[in-house]
Amino acid sequence: MGGLNLYLYVENNPIRYLDPTSLKGLPGFDSHPTVLEEIAPVDDLLYGLRSGEGLPGRDGIALPRRPTAQELELLSEKHGVEFAVTYKYGPGPNGAGGQYFLHSGERIKVGFSLEKDRMLIYHTHPGGTAYASSADMKIMLRLKNIGSPQRSSKIVPSGKDVVRFDATRNKY
Repeated sequence: MGGLNLYLYVENNPIRYLDPTSLKGLPGFDSHPTVLEEIAPVDDLLYGLRSGEGLPGRDGIALPRRPTAQELELLSEKHGVEFAVTYKYGPGPNGAGGQYFLHSGERIKVGFSLEKDRMLIYHTHPGGTAYASSADMKIMLRLKNIGSPQRSSKIVPSGKDVVRFDATRNKY
C-alpha cells in the first residue's frame, strides 16, 4: 500500500514532536522537528499506548520527574493494574540526585526490588481500597529490616483520597 506518509516529518511519532506550522522538513525549513521536553514514560502510558501495552513491569523504568498521584490513578484506571513509584537514592546529602522509577504489576499487586537505598513513594489500588493490605505493611517492615530509613509510604486508591501507611498502621 503506497501513499504519502503524513508522519514522516516527525519520524512516525506525532506525539513526541512539536511542529505547529507543519513546515518542518520542507525545503528551506529545519529538517528536524523540535523535540518536546523528553516525553515522560508516564505520558506515553497515558496518552500514546493502548491499555496493557508498554507496561514497565517489576524492573521499572526511569522517570524524568516524580509523577503526581492523579497521573498514577489515571494509569491504574487505564491499564487495570497496580503501579508503584520508587526513588533510588543518589550520591548527594540524604539521597539527593537520585532517580524515580515506575513499576507495574497485576490487578492486586505490584513488585519492585527491595533495597535499603530505594524508597516506595506510593503505589496504586485500582479497586479503590483506601488502606494498606498486610502485604503492603510487610514491605515497610522488610525495608526497615534491611536498613532503609523509610518508615511510611502512600497508597493512591482509585476514586479516593491518598492515604499514608506504615508497618503497623494500615491507614493514617
